[in-house]
Amino acid sequence: MTAPSPQRRKLDEADVQWLIDFAARGLTPDLTVLLDAPPEVGLARVLARRGANRLDAESLEFHQRVRARFLDMAASHPARYLVVPADAPIDQVAGAIAQRVDELLAARARPGGPRVAV
Repeated sequence: MTAPSPQRRKLDEADVQWLIDFAARGLTPDLTVLLDAPPEVGLARVLARRGANRLDAESLEFHQRVRARFLDMAASHPARYLVVPADAPIDQVAGAIAQRVDELLAARARPGGPRVAV
């Protein structure tokens, strides 16, 4: 099996945003948790668990671009993203996520706080 052409996997920012909007049907999450790890670490974990699929088999450069894009999105919307180092101890990862969720829920409980449909 030959690896896909690097050109085939390149999308400009507008195309990526269109795909996100399409997949989410126009909904925007209040919180996106990005468990961040270098691609080498993430790929090693995946390969140890289940072996590679088509995307896993892409070049390291592809995975580095994907990671950079996610980190760019997080930097552009810091109120909506929580970036957590995926190599942190699990209690720290869980604690960081729980703290952010608690903060979001507390903000909603305050009079005049943001409301969302559930």
